[in-house]
Amino acid sequence: MSLKECLLSTDIDFVMSNLDFEVVDGAYHQFDIARVSFLQIIMLLMNLIGKVGTPHSQFDLMQNKLSNQGHLRINKFIVDHHALQGLFEWPEDLKLNTNALIKTTKDTLWAENVMISTSNESLFNGTFEIKNWTDIKNWKYSVVANTLNFASKEWKWITPLYPNISQISALGDINSNFSFEGTLSDLNLNLSLESNKGGLESDIYLYNDSLDNLNYKGSLDLNHFNIDLFKNKFGIKEVDGAFKIDGKGIDILTLDTDIVGNLNYVDIGGRVYDNINLNGRLQPNYFKGEVIVADDDIEFDFSGEIDFSKDKPVMDFVANVIEADLVKLKLFGKDSVAKLSSLIEINLKGKQWSDIEGELGVYHTSLETSNNHHYFNDILFTSEKLKEKDIISLKSDFVTANLEGQIDFPNIYNSLSEYLNPHFPMLDGSSDHIQDFEFEIDFINTSDLTKLMIPNFNFEEGSRFYGSFRNRRGGLNLAIESPGFSLGKYSFNNINLNTLVREKDWAVNLSGDKLIYDDNVIIENMSLNQLGSYGESSYVINWENSDSIKFDGDLKGSVNMNQSSLKVLLDEGQFYFADTLWSFKDSSFFDYFKGKINTQLSIGTISQDVNFSFVSHDIIDTINLSLNHFEMSNFSPWLSKINSSLKGTLNGDILVLSDSLNNKFYSDIITSSLKLNDSDFGALNISSEYDNIKDIQLIQGQSIKDNKKAIEFRGIYNSLVDSNNMNVLFNINDFNLNHINTYLPFLDPLNGFVNGNLNIYGNMNKPKFEGEFIAEEVYLTVPYLNVDFKTIGESKIHLNNDIIEFNNFAFQSINEGSSFGNGALSGKLKHHYFSDFNLDLNLEIDSILCLNTDVYNENTYFGKVISSGNVEFNGQPDLISINFNGISNKGTSIYIPLDDNETIDEFSFVHFFEREINNNTDSLMILSEMVNSESNLAIDMNFELNENAEVNIIFDETLGDKISAKGSGYINLGLNSSDDVYIYGDYIVDEGDYLFTLQNFLNKKFEIEKGAIISWDGNPYKAKMDLNALYRLTTNVSHLTLNPEVNRNSEVECRMLMTGDLLKPDIVFDIQIPNADDQTNRILAEQTNTEEKNTQQFLSLLVLNSFMSSGDYEITDVDYLSSTVSSGAEMLNNQLYNWTSQFSNRFDLGFKYNPSLGDSLSNREFEILLNNMKLNDRITFNGNIGTQQRTSSIVGDFKFEYKLSDDGKFRLVTFRKLEESFQLAPDVTNYTGGVGFFYTDEFKNFKDLWTRFKYMFQKKSQIVSNIK
Repeated sequence: MSLKECLLSTDIDFVMSNLDFEVVDGAYHQFDIARVSFLQIIMLLMNLIGKVGTPHSQFDLMQNKLSNQGHLRINKFIVDHHALQGLFEWPEDLKLNTNALIKTTKDTLWAENVMISTSNESLFNGTFEIKNWTDIKNWKYSVVANTLNFASKEWKWITPLYPNISQISALGDINSNFSFEGTLSDLNLNLSLESNKGGLESDIYLYNDSLDNLNYKGSLDLNHFNIDLFKNKFGIKEVDGAFKIDGKGIDILTLDTDIVGNLNYVDIGGRVYDNINLNGRLQPNYFKGEVIVADDDIEFDFSGEIDFSKDKPVMDFVANVIEADLVKLKLFGKDSVAKLSSLIEINLKGKQWSDIEGELGVYHTSLETSNNHHYFNDILFTSEKLKEKDIISLKSDFVTANLEGQIDFPNIYNSLSEYLNPHFPMLDGSSDHIQDFEFEIDFINTSDLTKLMIPNFNFEEGSRFYGSFRNRRGGLNLAIESPGFSLGKYSFNNINLNTLVREKDWAVNLSGDKLIYDDNVIIENMSLNQLGSYGESSYVINWENSDSIKFDGDLKGSVNMNQSSLKVLLDEGQFYFADTLWSFKDSSFFDYFKGKINTQLSIGTISQDVNFSFVSHDIIDTINLSLNHFEMSNFSPWLSKINSSLKGTLNGDILVLSDSLNNKFYSDIITSSLKLNDSDFGALNISSEYDNIKDIQLIQGQSIKDNKKAIEFRGIYNSLVDSNNMNVLFNINDFNLNHINTYLPFLDPLNGFVNGNLNIYGNMNKPKFEGEFIAEEVYLTVPYLNVDFKTIGESKIHLNNDIIEFNNFAFQSINEGSSFGNGALSGKLKHHYFSDFNLDLNLEIDSILCLNTDVYNENTYFGKVISSGNVEFNGQPDLISINFNGISNKGTSIYIPLDDNETIDEFSFVHFFEREINNNTDSLMILSEMVNSESNLAIDMNFELNENAEVNIIFDETLGDKISAKGSGYINLGLNSSDDVYIYGDYIVDEGDYLFTLQNFLNKKFEIEKGAIISWDGNPYKAKMDLNALYRLTTNVSHLTLNPEVNRNSEVECRMLMTGDLLKPDIVFDIQIPNADDQTNRILAEQTNTEEKNTQQFLSLLVLNSFMSSGDYEITDVDYLSSTVSSGAEMLNNQLYNWTSQFSNRFDLGFKYNPSLGDSLSNREFEILLNNMKLNDRITFNGNIGTQQRTSSIVGDFKFEYKLSDDGKFRLVTFRKLEESFQLAPDVTNYTGGVGFFYTDEFKNFKDLWTRFKYMFQKKSQIVSNIK
């Protein structure tokens, strides 16, 4: 029976089973329906069983017609490829299972606990609701997906169904939840999604416009979402940010949206940028709007349009680069610092150089590097496409350029190569592009630009390139006019180049004033003229130097070229090198053929020959060098750079065989006796061979001097090994250290001889060395202190590539040819292959000369210091620190001049000069050139001064105004790295004198009384003093009493009590008559009881050698003529004293003339003063001997001492001294004289004193026996 013949009544209730069917070419299906009821309530219970009997679906349906409610419970609904075979194309590996409870009530349909899963582990779990479900056009629906996990395997069957969203498949695995509600034409979507490409969240309203296009509006948050799946041309990859969007299209073809938002993170081309604000229109390969970037490494504002969607891209925008760190952006690698700021305006249209037009402007550009701050004004590039020609121009501070004509910019090189190919066949190029333009390039100031971009290259201002290139007519015409350019250490001045290349021929004319290398002129007035055609040319090169030493030359030859070979022939040529004429032989040539080179060069003078050849073969390259009587002085222009010289001749041959793996050297070199740095070095004999069995290079040689082997070496080299490939051992005998003076400037001069061994080993490119040497009679100078030393006996030196170590060098001082004192030098000179020296030396000294500088202008202190202690030298040669700690010894004399009006900052420390040693050794030179304003020298000297040291403070060197003293104290003086001189310490005077001068008139010597103190607190010119200066004179005291009958000369003491600033002290004058009676002292006190009187009397005694009248100070009868003569005589006496003290320290000689102040001009006194006169170091005489005219008698005071013992403790003394009194008659003199013995010693108690005194009268044998 057919189903269509069944009539169903209102009430039906039945059970049916085994309803099955089979799809043609498909699957077999069986329905197992437990019950079907069409009564008031419709029920359907059904199982769908597959061919093998396993249920695919289980569901029941209930619908109440009275209440219009119902439900559909899907317990299992499985769909797979087998079930739908013959009905629907279903992926073979996809199985879908659905569980749900769907309910209806009136016009609402909703579902709870909907779960859809696949065999690929995709899962949907959620609910949905449809209102007006019976009227599909008016549906209102909402869907909530608590879980939507989408496996990446699903894209395999989805992508073919929806090709427009194929790029979305790159999302891979998706874990999300969402909710949306709406109608069939619009919806609101809330989505949270995590995928292999990042995450996103959205709150978007979607709708269809009148054209049925999908539109959207809302918010979109991207969490490190990789939008590279959209294949954008801007290189944008990972994005993190929040946006407001309003547009349409979701794929690369239809995307068109307004976007406003903030990018927290964006990866563009592998570089991450932070803090970017967007506001604009975004389309595929298009953006128009504003961008503000506040990244840590770049801060800029963008406003404008970038459109790469068109055939001719358009860029029309303004970019203000506030600051960009080009180093961190990996845009600049020539410095560790590169910070850029600039304003950029671009209005360009075009896809490539051939069709680009518009303007590009770069304004107010600043670039700060670690060492420079570069600033560039406006840079403007313009390109115009006119009907008749193209115009490309560039204007800037550093260069201007202009090209006009038919220009195919990217193909200029290929077009040029094609045009030059007939004349220069080795140039390979082909192009069918037309080039027909003129060009002009002017270099204004390229220094900033080239320092930044090409540090070793620079065109001088005023350089100009101009000409034309027409590959269809006219050819190439190039002219260069330049004041000069530089490349590294090379520079070429006043260049003129004219080049003309036509279809059939070409010509080059080049001239220049000077070719310079490392500030030294190599060639002057150089010119090159070359003519050629189709691969053949001839050339003439000449140069002529203006120096008195000739460096001229002329070369002529020819060149032949084809596609595979180049041959340069030298027809004739000669040149002068350092006044020596060299000639080229006809056999000289250069030949290149298919990558192989064959060259021959032969030059010679009347007495010298050099032959060089190079031949490259398929396997082995061969180099031959033959030298015949080659003068080593030919290297002088280069050796002079390192203050070196080498003289002698060289003969021999060198052969090098080179393949891809190894170089083999064979040589036999012999020299005449050489002079290295003007000292005999000996004759060298060097040879090398290759051991083919061991694959090593054998090297050996020796230096013969005075028929002895001065240097002998032997070693090996293995070029097949990258590291530790060489080992050479040197044996050195009697090597003269004078050879290396120029290489150790901070120890110059260094004289003496060493013996030892030196081993050079390791890598040939950077070998190591180790050596032990023994030095004898080494002479050296300590820089800056002007002191010379000589070693005693044998001293050891250890040497390697890091240090030069001195081990207890015993030495003595040398002064004026004499040796004295003892010391020991130890320490290291740290270095790196004889560069970057660093001193770490220590001197232990005992009675050594530590300072020996002389007076020059602007010296702050100088003198001679003989001391015991230690000296340390530390630092680099341009930053040396010298620290001295010591105690003064006999012969020490320090001078501190204070007579310069310049400020302390303008003082340099010491000017050194050459001092010769009068013996058979070489002169020891002082390195005065190392002391300059850039030396950064720091000297710190701590002196413990005692009675052995004399300190001289010079107020006026010309007039001799100075303080000379002996005493004790601790003085710290030095010079810091800022060239500031300092002095600290206190000096207590035991004895001394002050030579007071007043312009060129007054010259008085004051004695400094014991106990005076001079203190320094840093500034040499801010010393403090507390001293009494005593001046003694003999004068007539009659002016004090107004009694003309009192006409007696008396000794008077004038004291200056000076305190405070050394240069501006507070001075109190004091006048005493030592031997005066009470009446005289009372009169003196009355005449000096006010400051004014006291000062006038003091100055009168100093200037006039006389007291002023006690009556009226304005009217005086002082004999000014006699006083002037007396002061003049005293100046003569002081000058005589200065002279004698300079040539002898055994006595001081003086002369004194005192005219009488009485009525008679005939009364005059003459005195000769002898102080400290010593005979045989045992007799000492001090005193003055003179005459008085009126009595023709010899008068004077004296003191005679004779040392009875060797140590001077027991002495015989005799003396005579004048005693004065106003009670005596004027013509009466009262002398006190005497003779006696005295003994001085130090003792602990009186018993110790008696023992010492008793030993003086015993024999030495008795003293020894008593001690035992």
